[in-house]
Amino acid sequence: MSPPATRWEKGPPVPRFRKRRRWSSRPRRGAGTGAALLLAFAVAVTTTDNPWLWAAAILLVVGGLVAAGMWVLRAARVLRARWVLARTDMRRIDGMSGVEFERLVADLMRDSGYRRVTLVGRAGDGGVDIRAETPDGRPCAVQCKRLSRAVQPNDVRAFLGVLSTSHHGYLGVFVAANGFTERAAREAADGMTLVDRTALALWLTRRQPPQLPAGDRADARPWLSRWWRAHRG
Repeated sequence: MSPPATRWEKGPPVPRFRKRRRWSSRPRRGAGTGAALLLAFAVAVTTTDNPWLWAAAILLVVGGLVAAGMWVLRAARVLRARWVLARTDMRRIDGMSGVEFERLVADLMRDSGYRRVTLVGRAGDGGVDIRAETPDGRPCAVQCKRLSRAVQPNDVRAFLGVLSTSHHGYLGVFVAANGFTERAAREAADGMTLVDRTALALWLTRRQPPQLPAGDRADARPWLSRWWRAHRG
């Protein structure tokens, strides 16, 4: 059962005409080579009584089915995210000021179970706009960018610097209304959680909050980690 519609959802999108992509011949050549090798292996199996060859064939078939299933699941997630983005009205976000966007993200965090959500964005904040506690009790620092362009690698590097100095030990979450460049996403690597335009649309429609990295065993006991942070030093 699909979740109820929210004020961010809109009707069916107006179709847009896009340029046709030029498909490379390399994937087709690779698929042809793989099919030829698979056919040769199948012929070899059917003409032999070697049990090891039969076992290898069974393993190959099972591995292929598993890989195909994983590919289908991944493709389904991508198509679902694109569908949600196409049906989500992002014009209000695009018209927000930076402060309004920060308040919106703070409200989304509270709705998603974050605690002690505090807006701290101001001049000299070091790039941290929101501090909070994740639903499992870990400290979290959030940077929000409501830009008309994608976030560049320099912005990501600056936030990584903050997470390694003044906010060491905090989970980093970077929310960008217009996403990140490929280089910026590579720069972030595993150092923070990126929330691009598609992920933001999923969050706005209450379908999927950002996926944070799993915590360690100490983080699995939020009451103990909170007590430790409150009494240390």
